[in-house]
Amino acid sequence: MSAGPVRTQVDGEWVDVDTTLEFTDAGVQPVALTGELTFSSGGTQAMARLSDAKSATLRLDWDGPLPVPVLESNTATYRDVLPNVDLVLTATRVGFEQHVVVKQRPDSKTLAALRELHFPIAANGADVVESADGGLTLERGETVVGTAIAPVMWDARTISESDEPAALREVGLELVDSTKRGTDATLVLTPDQSLLTASDTVYPVTIDPTQALGMLGATFVQSSIVNTPQGGSTELRAGTYDGGYTVARSLLRFEVSAVKNRVVQSAKLALFETYAPSCSPRWVDIRDADDFDPNTVTWYSKPDIYGIVANAHAAAGYSSACPARWVDFNMTDWVQYYADSRSQTGNVMPLAITAPEPEDDSYSWKKFASDNSATNVPRLEFTYDGACDQYFGNRVCGAIRDKYASSGGPYGSLGLPTTSEACPPGGCYNHFEGGSIYWSPSTGAHVVTGDIRDKWAYQGWETGRLGFPTTDQICPPGGCYNHFQGGSIYWSPSTGAQIVRGAIRDKWGSQGWESGRLGFPTTDDVCPPGGCYNHFQGGSIYWSPSSGAHVVRGAIRDKWMELGAEAGPLGFPTTDDVCPPGGCYNHFAGGSVYWSPATGAHDVQGAIRTAWGGLGWEAGWLGFPTSDTLRTAGGARSEFQGGNIVFEERTGLTTVGAGALKHPTQFQRGSSPLAWCVTATA
Repeated sequence: MSAGPVRTQVDGEWVDVDTTLEFTDAGVQPVALTGELTFSSGGTQAMARLSDAKSATLRLDWDGPLPVPVLESNTATYRDVLPNVDLVLTATRVGFEQHVVVKQRPDSKTLAALRELHFPIAANGADVVESADGGLTLERGETVVGTAIAPVMWDARTISESDEPAALREVGLELVDSTKRGTDATLVLTPDQSLLTASDTVYPVTIDPTQALGMLGATFVQSSIVNTPQGGSTELRAGTYDGGYTVARSLLRFEVSAVKNRVVQSAKLALFETYAPSCSPRWVDIRDADDFDPNTVTWYSKPDIYGIVANAHAAAGYSSACPARWVDFNMTDWVQYYADSRSQTGNVMPLAITAPEPEDDSYSWKKFASDNSATNVPRLEFTYDGACDQYFGNRVCGAIRDKYASSGGPYGSLGLPTTSEACPPGGCYNHFEGGSIYWSPSTGAHVVTGDIRDKWAYQGWETGRLGFPTTDQICPPGGCYNHFQGGSIYWSPSTGAQIVRGAIRDKWGSQGWESGRLGFPTTDDVCPPGGCYNHFQGGSIYWSPSSGAHVVRGAIRDKWMELGAEAGPLGFPTTDDVCPPGGCYNHFAGGSVYWSPATGAHDVQGAIRTAWGGLGWEAGWLGFPTSDTLRTAGGARSEFQGGNIVFEERTGLTTVGAGALKHPTQFQRGSSPLAWCVTATA
């Protein structure tokens, strides 16, 4: 809203202007700025106070108390000043800008509050006046101290062919009598209710995204005034009035840091033409130029001037038939060029105003109001897609942009985008130097990086079995993970990135995830015939449709693996590992494996298991098994701490005896561990 230089004095020393916001005793202020700019730190403190470092001060209030803002770089966000409506204030080198962001479709109460937005104003040493173009000017006597152009509002939709807003609406602006003690007037904004209520409106809706860029200086040079700077002149001149003997060119400088990385939808340079030698229109060109000092530049020291970036065909100020008026130059392409990081342009845009070459048409002579004029100073305005930013030509939009910003933007771990936003069926994504952000309506926007991202990519990204991410990458002690719609990927330095899904994931979660007894997964989910499994640092989880998901660990797992795991006689586990006093066990579809420190791990199957279970399992007088189920000439036998059980296949009988078999018969003598399932019963 006010002009400002690139450097300023702080405590007597010249420093670069730094618009980064910080909390101070006075409120929220930029680190270094010419003049004074203070945002509210919350409560009833004025929303914004702006001074030109001379005698003019403007105070703008919110109609009610404000929450404590969230600061990020040069932006202060006041969350939910109305339900699901944020107030966003941004410090610039030349003042500040404000946005009211309606984050989602408002309910009836919020909609009523948005019919009119009231901003009480107090101006000391200057007057706030409505301008003819629907904006505001801050005037101190004959000098224009600051400007604010007419506000607009728009939603998230854009026209693909032109990349311009699909729904752009004017916002009503009016200055009315003061409604608050200590203020001079009230600024009333009237948002377009039809945009807020239309069924096809895509939120968020941003109110007043259009800005005025502050001038850093303007002057003219003239071939007949070769050594005298004209930086203090109230007019700008271009062309010739004597067939080319006398030639004038005007020079402008604009601070354009606010356009950096924006997706510029439209831009214009507005010059107020005060004189032409006739009402016959002539072309006037806006050209790229080298930088200059408006206070010292002369015809002899004038900067080099390059190609045409905009032009207009006009004649104004000659008579009542063509009175003085604004002349607009379409600067969209040129401002977009400055916005694009690939252009490597600075934060200052120097421009020249010239007559068409060879500058010898006497009717091309024109005069315009300069930045020193009492009114109608030059303005460079732009409107941008508030839902998108762009970096080196790659667009980052909406929720992905918000997530990117909260992750540090281009200076964070993600670095610069390597693709523009792409939106396949179901959602959208951007890839970055350090990872990716994926978004869908049901999951929101989430960051995926590193080995987890690589594993997910190998599975088919969002179109694979895992779907979209439902969390950011989270890194507890020891590793990292992302949850997805169809499962999770966990990573640690020693295990790599592994997929865990479905009932196995649920079981693992019930065990404490990676911080529980199983630790990180060491394999993806593997699905042989009949079921699936994952191995973990501390054990395994096996699942089948009939048995569910169960934990198998330690020596019990080792014994089960020795017998062929789920493909062996025992089949899938039907219980987790259970540890009563003295040892542990797992039951399986075809038997059990029991373990104790004294006996080790041994399987028990078939009729022997049935008989042993009938005697109280390990808590009965037989105790824990001391051998596997062994094949004999005519059946099987197992030994226990307190005795033995022999199964005769011919008769289907089991014999239980106390103590060890000192001299087993040929029938009782085991030949090898049982590698088949005994199904007979006693």
